[in-house]
Amino acid sequence: MRSIVDDALLKPVYGAYGESPLSTLRYFSPVSCLSPDVMHDINEGVMMLRAEFVVKSLVCKGAISMKTITD
Repeated sequence: MRSIVDDALLKPVYGAYGESPLSTLRYFSPVSCLSPDVMHDINEGVMMLRAEFVVKSLVCKGAISMKTITD
């Protein structure tokens, strides 16, 4: 398995260009100690489920048709 250390072409793929300065801290790990990314959690999780619920509700109530949504 190749890593960004071995293959410089992988750096832009993973967005990692070198070791994090935070990794030099004695009691801190940048892998396990960083806070969650709220925008990714919302956009990839909760928001998708809410949008699906809203669309299904609107279609069931007859406020909008599936043809309108897909066209």
